[in-house]
Order: sequence, then structure tokens, then C-alpha cells
Amino acid sequence: MLLRWILAALVGLTACNEAPPPPPAKKEPPKKPAASSWKEIETPVPVGKKLACASALPTAKLSASLGRPVELIDDSARDPEATSVCRVMNVDKKGKVADEECLASVYCWSAFNVAEMKKRCDARGESSSTSDVGVLTCVQKVHAGDYERHVVTALDADTRCKVVVNAAPKQYDLEQTKACARAVVEALDADGLRL
Repeated sequence: MLLRWILAALVGLTACNEAPPPPPAKKEPPKKPAASSWKEIETPVPVGKKLACASALPTAKLSASLGRPVELIDDSARDPEATSVCRVMNVDKKGKVADEECLASVYCWSAFNVAEMKKRCDARGESSSTSDVGVLTCVQKVHAGDYERHVVTALDADTRCKVVVNAAPKQYDLEQTKACARAVVEALDADGLRL
């Protein structure tokens, strides 16, 4: 029995001499970047703010660029990602809205990069140019039965917006679609974008 007591005492002493487990290491709080190391990207129009076509594209400027009177029909509900979507409509001699010239979608909620956009255009097989409309123009061909229609995408240097112009439903002439895109880019009004 004495032996049992001695063994129990030795086991007790051994248990007391074991070091307690080390405390968990303190976690350092995540470091926040210094305010000078990041910058919010400034967009031409605050993200989510829709603009009326009349504000973004004054019809007097559009008409002057196209050489004939036009009116705008606001169709911005068509594209939730666009700042404005405007149907450019010709006006007949009696002053009534006639056929559609083009459909212009204006995107001003992102910071667009010419090199990045050119890479995307090239990857999609679109032709691109830096001398047609804006600082960069991409032309996409869209098959329409036996014909081809065109979608012209341009970056405007003044407002830093992207403009996408779709040809009218029965418009197959690339130069006419480019003319409409050029008129839209020229009519974009930086002051109107601030409204």
C-alpha cells in the first residue's frame, strides 16, 4: 500500500511540474492602408445617376452636327447600366418626328481606358481607329439578314464617357452610323452632365 501512495505522489508531482500550455498568440489587427495609398476613382457622372437625354445631348448641337433637325426620345429605362439612352429621331418639314436616325447609349459611370477598350475591341474582332470618332472608335458588324448593320463605340476625351451608337433598324450604311456617333460625341455637354 505504501507503494501505491508513493506512485500516486509521484504521478501528482509529475502532473504539477508540467508546464501549462502557452497562451494563444495575440493577433495583430489588420493594417488599414494609408489614406494616401488609395484614391476613389472620379467618374464623369455619379454612379447610378440617370440623366435626361436633353441634358446630356442638346438637340441644337445634334441638329447642327447632322445638318438637319432632330429630336430626342428618352429610352433610358432600356439599359440600367447606361447614364442615358436616347433615340435620335429625324424631324420632317412639317416639324413632326419622322424616322429614327440612331440609338445612342451614353455610359459615364466608369473610368474608361483607351488601351483596355482597344484590347477588348480587337479580341471581339471589331475594327478600331483613333481618328474616326472620339479618342477611340470601335465598329462591330451585326448581320441583319442579307445585310450588315453597325454598332459604333467611341470614347469621348472631353467628358470621359463611352458612347455606343446602334444603327437605325433599316440603316445599313456605316458612314451614316459613324456620322450619328460623331454628332452624339460632339453634342455631349460636360456642363449638362453635371446637372
